[in-house]
Amino acid sequence: MLDNVDEVLRNVDEVLRRIERTPAWLCRRAGVHRCNYTLIRNGQQKLSENLKNKFSDILGIRKEILFKNKESKKWMKYIVIWEWLKRGIEIN
Repeated sequence: MLDNVDEVLRNVDEVLRRIERTPAWLCRRAGVHRCNYTLIRNGQQKLSENLKNKFSDILGIRKEILFKNKESKKWMKYIVIWEWLKRGIEIN
């Protein structure tokens, strides 16, 4: 098992919840199978830099913010709104 498993996708889950999307949607957009998300969440697979880049691009949030520690979760609602406004991103 890998360390900090619970925290790896915490902010991603929070963003997905706020935009009313699922991990399956994110994985489809990233071009990976949904089971990869589950394996990462369960600590059976490491989240690669490539996948971090894809997830952050799709969600419109900088990687440094999206994959930061658990403290950023309380600010995620505002970060999501700010990043989208700044970039003019529309989630389809």
